[in-house]
Amino acid sequence: GGAPPPRPSDCVALLELACAGGVRRPLVDECLGRLSGRFSELLSQTLAALSSRRSGSLGSVAPPGAEASMQAALPKLCALAAALDQSPPLELAADGAATAAARLLPREWMGERLEEH
Repeated sequence: GGAPPPRPSDCVALLELACAGGVRRPLVDECLGRLSGRFSELLSQTLAALSSRRSGSLGSVAPPGAEASMQAALPKLCALAAALDQSPPLELAADGAATAAARLLPREWMGERLEEH
């Protein structure tokens, strides 16, 4: 059978585990980077499909597959957003003198990613 495909919210669970376990910051930053990439990718797919749908309603033809890609991306984006929304504040351990301990609020982090788009 093999492992089931990762769910979008798995990134969030991994990040929570990493913070709870007090793992080193580079690893937490890597988790955040992956989460950010996944979030941006799903958001971009959804926005691209919406924009092609809008231009389709203005008379031009939407590219084939745009609707399907949005239908694939949207539930994943919603699941990821819900997981971030419900995630508790995360304590990031200090990493030597270079990086102080910090607190990450997943909901605020998601808001910043949305503003970047």
